[in-house]
Amino acid sequence: MVEYRPQYQASRFAIVVNSQFGFVRSTLS
Repeated sequence: MVEYRPQYQASRFAIVVNSQFGFVRSTLS
């Protein structure tokens, strides 16, 4: 049985969003 860890998923999602946001900011400025 696979253990579901929402905190792990949330941290991965936050990292992806952070990198995307940083890329957009560097592109705009």
